[in-house]
Amino acid sequence: MADTVVVVGVTRANEELRPRDIKQMFGRAGRQHGKPEADAYLVLPENARVPWSNALTSASSFEVRSRLGDEISFMFHFVSQVVSGAVTDQTSFDAWYGRTLDFCQRKTRNEKLTTYEEAAISLHQTSCADYNQQTKKIKPKPLGRVCARYYFSPLDVRDWFVNLSRLHNKSLLKNDTCQEWMIATITSAVNWESEDIKRCASPYQETVSDAGLYCRAGTSTRFLSVHHAMTGTRPNCELPELGAVRADLPRSLSAIGAICRCARNMWGDMTWLTEALELRFKYNVNMCLTNLVKMKGIGKSAARELYDKFEIENEVGLRNKLDDIKKRASPSTKRGVTRFLNGEEDIMIILDEKTAGTRPADESSPVLNIFSPINL
Repeated sequence: MADTVVVVGVTRANEELRPRDIKQMFGRAGRQHGKPEADAYLVLPENARVPWSNALTSASSFEVRSRLGDEISFMFHFVSQVVSGAVTDQTSFDAWYGRTLDFCQRKTRNEKLTTYEEAAISLHQTSCADYNQQTKKIKPKPLGRVCARYYFSPLDVRDWFVNLSRLHNKSLLKNDTCQEWMIATITSAVNWESEDIKRCASPYQETVSDAGLYCRAGTSTRFLSVHHAMTGTRPNCELPELGAVRADLPRSLSAIGAICRCARNMWGDMTWLTEALELRFKYNVNMCLTNLVKMKGIGKSAARELYDKFEIENEVGLRNKLDDIKKRASPSTKRGVTRFLNGEEDIMIILDEKTAGTRPADESSPVLNIFSPINL
């Protein structure tokens, strides 16, 4: 392919590559010309040079290992087997686990095998399954079905449930930063962090700490990413995980909504929270504006003006201050309010003489003038 190959960094999709992946890239050097040797360079931070030098020269760098050896990965696959009914007891567990690469590798190397009882107890402790130690039977619970439906680890779903419980008990469900903490502080969030990320995340972590919430070590990257994804602001530091977090937030919010429905007997109807979280992410607004942006015709800018300038938080406040809005609001906000009040469907709004007549109106579509006495 080329006489020289340069590989910049050792991460892809925010995950660290394996040494054998880097070697596979290096293998393209000199291939086209059939030379016995070629140059390959790996660009790394100075503090990563020695570890990666050792990893690339190790004889095990081409070794393929099953990811079931990782607790998060094992629990993720195990809960789906329990929910589907494929694993219900020792016999069915052996039938499933005995076919996995992890089982074969551990047995070949005389390593300790994962036992059914250990796996069942661990899943039981996440409240995603119910394990009866007398009958040795395991069956799924509502949180386990959330895991299987939305493809999340039981450890993460458990963390979301615990986080929501803490916010509910402390009456912090409407706090913007605490909501971001709830979404971000999960087991799989533990990741590499730079000093810049820690510095930028510190104010938000201090806010939740002052509220009596614990910030798990290693979650600064995800916490900061969730904050910027929810608010639509730009980070002041390099934040490689932001894109992945933003892309995955709709699925995360759906899972959180399902958890709220599972716990409605404990917390009551939490539909308002899940709707607010989705509106915050969609419009990049704070909690105080969610009741405004969900009104048809009111966008982010209009909602901000109504809240800041007129101290309006909901539809009732808006209707009580129509006269004031007519006098002092910007044209775009007046236009948005008029669309909301009149349903905006099949209605021609005449803003001025220049825009009048740009859209024909039929007999069923009244022509409204935003500056006329009958409107704003």
